Amino acid sequence: RQTPEDAAELVRLFNELGTKCAAEGMKFAYHNHAFEFEPFHGTTLFDYLFENTDPERVGIELDCYWVELGKRDAKAIIEKYKERIVSVHMKDGKEVEPGKFKNTVLGDGFVDMKGIAAAAQSNGVRWLTVEQEQFDRDIAESIQLNVNRLRKIRNP
Repeated sequence: RQTPEDAAELVRLFNELGTKCAAEGMKFAYHNHAFEFEPFHGTTLFDYLFENTDPERVGIELDCYWVELGKRDAKAIIEKYKERIVSVHMKDGKEVEPGKFKNTVLGDGFVDMKGIAAAAQSNGVRWLTVEQEQFDRDIAESIQLNVNRLRKIRNP
């Protein structure tokens, strides 16, 4: 992930994996984190990957929490890459101390869940997947809150 040659090798590998998945009736999709949005030789690694891989073979599993931590707009990325996004990870987060972030229940953090869900829906994204890895309350309670809030976000 450091050099243009590394990125070119990822493009080759992703296209190869996408071809193998397609032969089995599946779709290969890449899940991002924040580092893909850092400056990378005049672009970002995220844009490099998706401007150079085969759109028919390589999809995107967009994690909106990491997009926002990478200081990008998840809604704009959904619009730009709409035909490639297989699912959007609806993951919220909050700052727990300066520069340190933690996942939280949908709607309790800084991610524009309603706007992202609307962008996903209007751009044909089929799957909104709730992802929460850290919990401030009982896990079962968090799951129920996430389900209820996702329903409300999708059907106000």
